[in-house]
Formats: sequence, structure tokens, C-alpha cells
Amino acid sequence: GTGAADPDLSIEEVQQRVDALYEEAEAATERAHTIALEVDDARARLERIREDIARQERDFEKLHQVIADVAADMYASGGIDPSMQMMFSTEPQDFLLQAQSLDQVMRSQDADLRRAETAALALEQAKVRADQELARLRELEAEAQKEKDHADAKLAEAQELLSRLKREERERLAELQAERADAAAATARNYNAPAI
Repeated sequence: GTGAADPDLSIEEVQQRVDALYEEAEAATERAHTIALEVDDARARLERIREDIARQERDFEKLHQVIADVAADMYASGGIDPSMQMMFSTEPQDFLLQAQSLDQVMRSQDADLRRAETAALALEQAKVRADQELARLRELEAEAQKEKDHADAKLAEAQELLSRLKREERERLAELQAERADAAAATARNYNAPAI
């Protein structure tokens, strides 16, 4: 117990304990505020990552459609490999033109497939980053709540300590606080006084 329930504590000791509790509460509140700023930053980063993921998903969907169109064209051509179709050409000039065209198409398809693979990989990496950022955000929110709870507990403890004091003890405590305030003001005046 403390206060009147603990006759071993003097008014001065109660004041020191209350001051210490207030300082602890203030420090915890400042830590909670700092963490809250980190939470805001983490939320902003997560939002940017989610926007990036949405853009990457749209880009990937476009590439996927290009590849699906190529597959549909191949299916529509009867499933015969275009290089085989070329070989059945009766004109050598047509064969050469088709060969060049086929080479360009194959390179383009190859490039589309590589772009799709790269896009899929980048999308997966962005999702991993989003998951990591979300986990960090949750950690920060829990840490901020812990600091807030700590501050609230210290304030409640100080209030409980003060509530146990008898009226005369509260009056003496108010006098002590006034004396401390006067002493602090005098120190500030002396510190700020011009040198003669």
C-alpha cells in the first residue's frame, strides 16, 4: 500500500513517487507518439506497395492476354507448327518472306513470355514486400498500444496514490508543489539574469 495506507511514506516521498510516475507516463506517451509516426509511415509504404501491385497485376493481365491470343492463333491454324506450314509453300520467295516473318513472330513471342515471367516474379516480390510491411505495421501498432497502456497504468497509479492521501496531506503536497514551482522559477530567473 501507499499514502495513508503506508505510514512509512512521508509526503515528500509520496511527491517523489508521483513525480516519478508522471515522468514514466510522459516518457511512455512520447514513445507511443514516436511509434504512431512510424505506423503512419508504414501505412503509407503499404499503400504505395498495394498500388504498385495493382498496376503490376494489370500489366501482367495484358501480357497474359497477348500470350493467350498467340495460343488461340496457333490453335486456329489447325495446330500445325508455323514452320511446318512454311515448308509447304510452293514459291521460294514466299518461303523466305514467311521465314523472316516467322522468325520475328517467334522472337516476339519469346520476348512476351520473358516479359510475362519477369512480371510474374516482380508481382510476387511486391506481394512479399506488402506482407512484410503489413506485419511490421501490426508490430508497430501493438508496440504503440503497449506504450499507451503503460502510460495509462502509471497515471492511474499516481492518481491512486494521491487519492489515498488525507485532506491535510493533500494540502501539504500542494504546498510542496508550489515551493518546487517557486524554486524552479527562481532558478530560471537566476540562470537567465544578465551578467554584471
